[in-house]
Order: sequence, then structure tokens, then C-alpha cells
Amino acid sequence: MCAMMVRGLVLWLACATMLSSAEDLDALFRRAQGDRAAVVPLILAGSEALARLPPDDSAALAERLAPFCRAAACSPERYPAMERLGLVTHRIVARETPTSVSRRYGVGAGLITRLNPGPFTVGRELKVLDAREPLTLVISRSRFRLFVWRGRILLAVMPVSLGRPGRETPLGTTTVRLRVRNPEWRDPDTGRIFAPKDPGNVLGGYWLGFDPLKSRAFAGIGIHGFTAERPEAWLGTASSHGCVRLTQPDVALVFDLAMPGVRVVVRD
Repeated sequence: MCAMMVRGLVLWLACATMLSSAEDLDALFRRAQGDRAAVVPLILAGSEALARLPPDDSAALAERLAPFCRAAACSPERYPAMERLGLVTHRIVARETPTSVSRRYGVGAGLITRLNPGPFTVGRELKVLDAREPLTLVISRSRFRLFVWRGRILLAVMPVSLGRPGRETPLGTTTVRLRVRNPEWRDPDTGRIFAPKDPGNVLGGYWLGFDPLKSRAFAGIGIHGFTAERPEAWLGTASSHGCVRLTQPDVALVFDLAMPGVRVVVRD
């Protein structure tokens, strides 16, 4: 068989495989609308497909997956086989607290109460995200999106605002270094410092500061909320001083998920 025929056969097989996968995913999406047992298989199959698809198709698939990921990984809802996403069951024993449980699994105490509203009592079975399989925050500058991954499984997709021209959010890899609730804020334009909970403090009560690295590429850069304007005025725009801005509900969730040491990847 000539080389041209071999290449043609390989291309045909690749296209056929992608088409079959797309059809399978569409079927899973339809099933997951009314069958809770299909949600976890959908997230697993969709997460795997994201790495194979062209950028535009990958972005569209991530948006379709987002509500299913959010419901499974970031809400009290429980789904069949959710342990395949890293969502385990933990039975409360004497003297445990949300903080002690969260430390065991590598997440914030707020995530324990977010996933398990109601009384924290001995014997209760909790839904817990096991982040001992490391989480990664991937920020796409071209898509204005933040993706939360646990290993190779997508857990959340969030719209963001990023650095404006001349103050672009740096490309590269760093980690979360600081995690502060109700931080003070220094206005980078005026130098004025606003105390926590001051109406002029626009961080929204959350700060996840990045490791600046030896290069200082990420110095002063982090993730925070933004209360100076309504979200529709700034989401999906290049308008910050380099930081990653999230809506208040989304930054609260990321704060619950991302402990110091969590890897952050900023890419185009």
C-alpha cells in the first residue's frame, strides 16, 4: 500500500473516531438531561474529549459541560458513581469539624459546608471532594475562562476578566501562594489603601495571590472578586491591572477549592 493511501486511511480513521465520539457525547448529553446515572459518564467522556478537539470545538464542549460539572462537583447534589470524579463519602466521627475534614482532603472548610448544608453531626455522611489528587486552575486568555481540573477531570468552568493591554495577565505556570479572606486593597493607580469591608475595596472579600516566581512575572497578580461595576460590564473583557476577576459566587467557590500550592496555568 502506497504512503499516500496509508495517510489517507489514517486520516479517515481519525475522522471516523472523532465523529463517533461526538455522536456518543451527544447521546450522553441527551441522557444526562433526565437520567442522573448518565451525568458522571458524560463528564468523564467530555473531559477526555476536550484534549483532542480543535480549540473552537473544545471551548464549545466545555461550555456545554459546565452546568453538569458544577452540579456534580460544586453542589450538594449526589450522583451515581460520583467517586469517579473524586467525590467521596466521609462519615463524621467525634471531635471532627468542617476544618479538620477539609484539611484531610485538601480543600477549604467552606467547601465542606457548601456541599453539605445543614447540621454537622456525628455519624452523618458527607459529600467531599478529595483534592489529594491535585487540582489545577487553567486560565485561557483568548477565551476569558477559568477551568478547574482535578487531574484530567473537568470540575468547573467560569467566565473571567483579565489584564488590559499593557497590563496583560502573564502567561506561564505558577501556584496559589496566599489565600486571604477580607483582604485590604491597594489601588494600583492611586496607591490608596482600602481596609477590609470598606466600600471602596473592590476585591469582593477574596484574594488568592499567585507566587511571583523568581522572574517576578506574577508579582501582585492573583484571583479576586470585583464590586466596582456590575459583572456584565467587565466579564469577558481585558480590563483589570493583570489580575483574574471573577463574579462573587465564582470567586467564593474558587476560594473554597484552591488551597496554597494549587497549580495555576495561564495560556493563550
